[in-house]
Amino acid sequence: MKKLLTDAVAPAKASGTINRFAKRNTIFLLISAFCLLIITTACKPSVTEYNDAVVNILDQNSTAIENTSTAYNSSIPNLVTEKTEIDSTEMEATLDEARTAISNSEEILLLESRSTEQQTAVQEEFANYLELADTYLAAYEEMVQYYESGSYQDDPAQVSEYDSGLFDEDNLFDSLLESNNTLAEILESFL
Repeated sequence: MKKLLTDAVAPAKASGTINRFAKRNTIFLLISAFCLLIITTACKPSVTEYNDAVVNILDQNSTAIENTSTAYNSSIPNLVTEKTEIDSTEMEATLDEARTAISNSEEILLLESRSTEQQTAVQEEFANYLELADTYLAAYEEMVQYYESGSYQDDPAQVSEYDSGLFDEDNLFDSLLESNNTLAEILESFL
């Protein structure tokens, strides 16, 4: 009879042990999920950290783009004739630097913020910024090739077309700067 009581009690102990392990596993899974949520959220930069990352990249881009304008102004004289000698080396170098900076800045599209509203606003305007930068740099490259090949000596009339298209009022350079300023305003609105 003693053996029967032990057998009868043993399953109750075993099911109690299973319930205890099930409870522990459930608590462990809940704690793990909570920790994962905290870690995932903690991996996303704060609004300020996100702003800082975007500003750093925009500053690098702005410097590179402004260097293309500076190189143009120092390389191209105010009056270009078929006898003018133009060295396009500095313009080529700044073009390469600007292309690299813009290419490296695409990481902003992958950067996540704790504020999805901030992230969405920045990414939408930054996509516009990248498109404007590509358009500007394509036109700048065409202009550099025009001078590098010596085409300006055969057709000096295009000098003013490149000048006005890239740098005069309502031009590609100003459109790019305007998008940069819009991004700065968006970032400021989240501080």
